[in-house]
Amino acid sequence: MGYDLHPKLRVSIKFTQARLGVLVVLFLLILGFALSNLWPMMSGSHAAAFVVASEPERWLTLPEPAGVCQRWEADWPPKKPGPELMDVSGIVSSRVYRNILYQIADSGHDPFILVTDLKGHVMHRIRYADSVSDPEALSQGPCPWGGSCLFVADTGDHFHLRSKKRIHAIDERSMFSPAVHSAELEFQYPQQDRLDVEALAVHPASGDMFLFSKEPNRSLVFRLPAKAWQQNNGDWIAEQVGFFLYGLISDAAWSPDGKRLLLINPAGLFERTGQADAEHSEREGWLPYERRIRLPSLSQQQAVTYLPDQRSIAYSAGRKFFIDRDWGLVLAACIAQGS
Repeated sequence: MGYDLHPKLRVSIKFTQARLGVLVVLFLLILGFALSNLWPMMSGSHAAAFVVASEPERWLTLPEPAGVCQRWEADWPPKKPGPELMDVSGIVSSRVYRNILYQIADSGHDPFILVTDLKGHVMHRIRYADSVSDPEALSQGPCPWGGSCLFVADTGDHFHLRSKKRIHAIDERSMFSPAVHSAELEFQYPQQDRLDVEALAVHPASGDMFLFSKEPNRSLVFRLPAKAWQQNNGDWIAEQVGFFLYGLISDAAWSPDGKRLLLINPAGLFERTGQADAEHSEREGWLPYERRIRLPSLSQQQAVTYLPDQRSIAYSAGRKFFIDRDWGLVLAACIAQGS
């Protein structure tokens, strides 16, 4: 006569088996994702893609700003960068060097700013810190000591555990010299709020730093004044100045004249301004006038910047799991009205 398990015990065993099955599937998915991202970096293509560069050609005169763009043409399909930028989190177009982009990758990578051409080919790498936690945004603006700086926001906090965040300022003029001139600012949010922030935009005129929280249905806007660098004692608390009713904002950029703000999230690209005109419709929140920028979407949109003409755009996305389409770098040129 066989032994028959008690019904409650049979249910418990089945539940345990199901739970173990779920854990095994999750483990395999995580392992597959890790291998898909690490394999290209383990191959020989990584070394071949990196070339130590001399200082690029400088802009003699930046392009004159034109009127607000009404229509764009994307260089599609996206350009696929090398393995170092398969997890891109920030992008900036240089206003010092011609046809140069700066890009960063987020957590799990060494703290490098990657200097690339307009096709995403890595030309140079600059180490800007000894270590970082989760760098999620790259911006540009006036240095605390004068000149042009890049700003890296080490502010990612997916699990809302970090009480203090950091912003690194790197002098763009020193990036091709033996010693990089940089500084670090530590701060926190009001009431010690622990927020995931993946977008930073430094105002090109004031130098004030604007940060945007990444939440499902809204984005809180915080400001750190430029003077925080002169009183850098670790006690600065960012001031909340507004909000947007956009979910999951992953990057932001001021236009070079400081009048328009470019935003990117999974739904697309948006431009906000504080001035009413024929192109922007009134909305709620901070910088109350908005327009949607009609460009093809990438699968996991992460980073965006204006190009020096203030109208053309570069935006990018990292590779998502094993999907090898609709990710990479896209340049979108402004098409003159009537052309």
